[in-house]
Amino acid sequence: MTDDMQVLIPQPKKIVIGTKQVKEYDLYPLSIKDQRQIKDLIIEIIKMLITNEGDNNVALIGRLADAITTKVPEILSVALQIDKSEAENATNDQIFYIVNIILEDNYKDIQKKISVVAEKVMSAFFSAKSSQESVNTTDTALSKPADSPESK
Repeated sequence: MTDDMQVLIPQPKKIVIGTKQVKEYDLYPLSIKDQRQIKDLIIEIIKMLITNEGDNNVALIGRLADAITTKVPEILSVALQIDKSEAENATNDQIFYIVNIILEDNYKDIQKKISVVAEKVMSAFFSAKSSQESVNTTDTALSKPADSPESK
């Protein structure tokens, strides 16, 4: 295997979950499928939080607690490829630590990476076309006499 390919092999982070019985897990970068599942879960959490049911702080805290106890273990389950019951053993500190790793490993610098790829695509497909159109326009303009009706 070449060195270039070695860079593409995902490297897991070691994390732990539990209080009395702590268990170690490998947290790998998310696949596209897992990213989609987690995105859907995050949307569900946001919907839970922005609902208009009881627009006071107590209601918001209640909805946040519901989100943490129901949806976050699902996120951990997807990210770690474990049963939801195992994920429910995580403490709040462990949850936020794991979520931070998920965000750093999967979403940090994504806008920059997309911009670089977009620039390369634009350069590869549109610069050549623009250059060719420019050449064709110049050729056409040069081939017409200055006093011809088409050049006026």
